[in-house]
Amino acid sequence: MNETGNPLDQYVTELLGSKQISDTMENHAELMNEVNEYIDSALLEDLPDASLDQLSRAADDNTISDNMIEDLLKSNGADPDEIIKKALADFKEDYMKGDR
Repeated sequence: MNETGNPLDQYVTELLGSKQISDTMENHAELMNEVNEYIDSALLEDLPDASLDQLSRAADDNTISDNMIEDLLKSNGADPDEIIKKALADFKEDYMKGDR
């Protein structure tokens, strides 16, 4: 299923393979959504309330972007890449244990 060369697609393909689940479009898309939600949650958990309020206002104004989230994390001393790496490792651990 991983035809794009996208590292996240490869990650999902490897997860499905590790559980011997067929990498169909449906299975891939479903797991990709779960992974993306997990990453989004991990990123948002690391933001202070004031930044969450700022994101909420931007969402209301339809001006929110991935860059905005990354900038808010960095301005609060967080490393988005490290948060994502940890989220992916945690997700894989949960997935392999059957918690997902």
